[in-house]
Amino acid sequence: MSAVVIIAIVVLFLVATFILLIFLPKPKCFYSTDKLPKISEQLLTDLKKDVAGVTSSVVLYNGVVNEDCNFMPTLYEQLLQIEDLSYAALEVIEPLTDTPKMTSTKTDALCAVLPIKISGAGRSGVWCDGDNKLFKEGQWFLFDHTRPYMYHNKHKNKKTTMLLVHVKRPADAAPPLKFVVT
Repeated sequence: MSAVVIIAIVVLFLVATFILLIFLPKPKCFYSTDKLPKISEQLLTDLKKDVAGVTSSVVLYNGVVNEDCNFMPTLYEQLLQIEDLSYAALEVIEPLTDTPKMTSTKTDALCAVLPIKISGAGRSGVWCDGDNKLFKEGQWFLFDHTRPYMYHNKHKNKKTTMLLVHVKRPADAAPPLKFVVT
């Protein structure tokens, strides 16, 4: 083959690859929170009282409630309202912190986050596979934690407290792609 044909094939390959990368749909990271309990202002106030002074802790694992949850009655009642709950934990993000990027291997679940006390509007949130969602107190959001993700808190001196729960992956949330090397 002549050099011109080889160069033409390489250029065509590069153009085709570029077009595919631009126009292929990006995997969905965030999902509807319709099935999660609604959080009223009073409930949010009660949850803040429950978690005041709490450091990060696992509240529920494989359907079994941690004994330490007894001092958080409002939180416990809310956890009982969530269908197909397998894991729940309180997480505190320290000021000026970006957690390391993480990826879960738990493909049968999605991660729901309820920011209970945020450091400030627009200061803390979650980054998931290129999308950034900022926390709003008392507003759930649901994301696919099998995609690369990390939490962040950009406030200089205030912490962010959130409840993380793993719920069963809904039917409209396709499981992540698995690549097999042969």
